[in-house]
Amino acid sequence: MQTPTEKNYAGVTYPGNVFSTSPEQENSGTGNTGQLNGLSVIVRSAVIPFFQSLSPDYQQSSANNNESVPYDSKPVALPSKSILNDICQGAGLVAQLAGAWVPQVKVLADVASKLCFAGNFAGKAIDYMQEKDAVKGELSGQKCTGDKRRPVAQSSMTREVLTAAAMVTMGQIPVSAATPAPSNATDRPIPVPNRETLEQIGQNDSYKLSGHYVQTQDIISDVTIGSEDQPFYGDYDGGCHKIIGQRHCLFGKVAKHGVVRDLRMVQAHVESNDKYSAVVACKMGEGSRLENLLIEHSSVLTNKDGEPGAASMTHAGVITGHQQENSYIEQVGVNNCSVTSTGKSGAVGIVSGRAEGDIQHVTVNNSRVKTDRGDSRAGIGAGIVEGRINHLTVLDSQVETDATDSFAGIGGGIIYDGGKLEKLTAVNSSVKTGGEFSDAGIGAGECKPGGLLEGTTAIACNVTTLRDTANAAIGVGETGCEVLDTRAIDCFVNTSGDYADAAIGTGHFNGGKTEGIIAVRGGITASGKSAVADIAAGQIDVFSYPPGHLSITKMRKSVQAVNVTVNGGLQNVGNVSQSSLDQLCDIADQRFVTNDCRVMNQPLKGYGNCTATDLLFAPSSLPSSSAPSTLNTGLVNYTEASTALTALATGVQAGTTLSTGAIVGISVGVAAALGLGALFAWRYYTQRQVDSDVVTMRVLRNMQIEEPNDE
Repeated sequence: MQTPTEKNYAGVTYPGNVFSTSPEQENSGTGNTGQLNGLSVIVRSAVIPFFQSLSPDYQQSSANNNESVPYDSKPVALPSKSILNDICQGAGLVAQLAGAWVPQVKVLADVASKLCFAGNFAGKAIDYMQEKDAVKGELSGQKCTGDKRRPVAQSSMTREVLTAAAMVTMGQIPVSAATPAPSNATDRPIPVPNRETLEQIGQNDSYKLSGHYVQTQDIISDVTIGSEDQPFYGDYDGGCHKIIGQRHCLFGKVAKHGVVRDLRMVQAHVESNDKYSAVVACKMGEGSRLENLLIEHSSVLTNKDGEPGAASMTHAGVITGHQQENSYIEQVGVNNCSVTSTGKSGAVGIVSGRAEGDIQHVTVNNSRVKTDRGDSRAGIGAGIVEGRINHLTVLDSQVETDATDSFAGIGGGIIYDGGKLEKLTAVNSSVKTGGEFSDAGIGAGECKPGGLLEGTTAIACNVTTLRDTANAAIGVGETGCEVLDTRAIDCFVNTSGDYADAAIGTGHFNGGKTEGIIAVRGGITASGKSAVADIAAGQIDVFSYPPGHLSITKMRKSVQAVNVTVNGGLQNVGNVSQSSLDQLCDIADQRFVTNDCRVMNQPLKGYGNCTATDLLFAPSSLPSSSAPSTLNTGLVNYTEASTALTALATGVQAGTTLSTGAIVGISVGVAAALGLGALFAWRYYTQRQVDSDVVTMRVLRNMQIEEPNDE
């Protein structure tokens, strides 16, 4: 007979203190408690399982596979699963996701999420140990009845502890670990945790040059992997880690199918007397690929003399000395690096000394290229461009040559037949030559027939030559190729030697095509004897292109200039509208330059699969300008206009303030949200009085209860 303190459900009698409400009352929660329960269900049933499913060891619950789950016939008290843990986990995950877009939030996100995970794991571990003791007691009681089924609490609790541990571990796994291995890598990746392992590559059968390697720690090293005779043609995944202090090329040569990716190199200082020298790869063979790299605070110095001719010169660069045809360099950042050649006949560049392959999406900040001897080719993109460079962005950088017949350019020293340089953005950068016959340009010093320079945007840049017959231009110093769509804002070109022509466009035009030149403010000066300065082209080869020639007519008609001084005289050419000024820089790198040519500070948002760094890729300063830029009756007027392109002088400061304020606001907001969420949960959980029989009732409603066998 059931006592007044006992109740019966599903044919089983339980003590009266277990239940104080009926099932109907248990389901009748209202108000804030019901809303909080709803939030709890959503978090537990959708959000947390989603993130748990990201684990490679995740197994779907058997209940979701329509499998029966054995339950005990008596209720088992579940461990406390506070919604505070759920909120903490969810907030930590959201903060980590926010950190992918806002780098400054990432530190807060990492600390918050890992503390939450660690706390949750510790709590579950303690509960598990307590539950284990309780289960032992239950098993002792079951021995008398012969019931040897394992209580569901033990398996459930074990699974929860393992899941919590897995999620804590997942926080330490780099994003690159999820990247699939390339098709040529047939073996399991070999971890590279230290210098000792790194120097084994290529030395024995366990560490083949064709192997797949994953760097797992930052490494201090000056090891060189492979050589030109025995190149590396495997896969090296840097795992977003650093190699520090390199003194030679990291790779002697990366050959066909060879890939180097997701690697950061810092404080490499290479001094070489070899034909090829670089920080990453001395040489790149056909079919090789370097991608998602970041090189910082490094230098390359080559002392070797080369011989005239592209193939016989010495080749030096930060990324590679010589990039052969059908090889690829993509998604690369270079910060505070330099390349210097003290020997004659050298081809030197930040990305490559000689580039015959494909280079795309490279950003170079605060870097320098310099040659001291004659017959040299120097550029940020490459000393010699024979392949294709696309989307090169250069900030706060300089190129300089000091001797005779030495060409210099931001994009390239010289562009040969078949070479293409497209979508170049140069901000606050300069080119200077000090020798005779040493042409200089933002795009290139010289461009041969069959070459192409297209889509150049130069802001606050300067080009200077000091000796005779040394032409200078924002586009190309001397050209026989196509120079198309050149935009120059606040740029200055100066030549002081005899027969040294200057222009925004082409300094000395002797063939090809120069069209689509737009210049706003700035100036052009050619002070030497028989030196010509002009917009579009300085000196034109009148023997091949007499006045009225179709190429010259098209050139002149395509020019637009607003407030540009030419040898001291102000020139305005073409009908430039305000709407065209608003879109003047639409071909520039939109990460740093807006369509209306405002320069913005932007942090590097990471490289490839790697997270963002604190590196600011933005010009440190721009020259102040008193020239306002709103149009007045079709022309800029120095005395009457206001705003619009004036942001060129103030955009950096405004961008910095806005960016920092936004970042601080987001960081404070995330911290406040975490605090308020914790307070909200604490208040509810300290004030709510939930009977234990309500909790047990929920368990029973979702359990299949077997009626006790009286036999």
